[in-house]
Amino acid sequence: SLNTIQQFIMDNQKEIASEYLADFSDLMRKYLDQSKQEEISLSEEIETLEVYLSLENLRLNGELKYRISADPKIDVHGVMIPTMLFQPFVENSIKHGLLHKEGEKKLDISFEKGESGLICTIEDNGIGREASQKINQSKKIKRNAFATTALDERIALVNKNSRQNINIETIDLMENDESKGTRVVVKINLIS
Repeated sequence: SLNTIQQFIMDNQKEIASEYLADFSDLMRKYLDQSKQEEISLSEEIETLEVYLSLENLRLNGELKYRISADPKIDVHGVMIPTMLFQPFVENSIKHGLLHKEGEKKLDISFEKGESGLICTIEDNGIGREASQKINQSKKIKRNAFATTALDERIALVNKNSRQNINIETIDLMENDESKGTRVVVKINLIS
């Protein structure tokens, strides 16, 4: 984000740089506030994702077409979830799936009421996990392994220490042996 702001300034696009900086500041403030809490409302998470995605879309020159939807049956102000739960999956969709994709970049995030809790589906039309791994290997990127391990450890900790049980399923979307994107399904079962 800071590199993007710097580029806007260097390109003498001061108004865009100022807007981006204000949104970036808002996002950092939200992250700092949320980092003090174990749980936030789903509405707060959706609001934070909106700011994050608007920044990413600006960075991608408006090429990202994204949608966040919530089932009207869900009380988005009453449902409490662990902080920063969905953002890493959304970030991975952009960073590993959509960033390297040519043409239309689509990201769909939906929240639905499940039998015993909340279901979040994050689906992109990116290059897929296999192609992304090849790119990362060629660039010798190891940060993703750390991020994935940290997220796995955090979810294991939430499952152990809270009333919530989180399950994650990652699905490679294929058509004629060709990747058409990735779908991540995060299920939060509320344990009574």
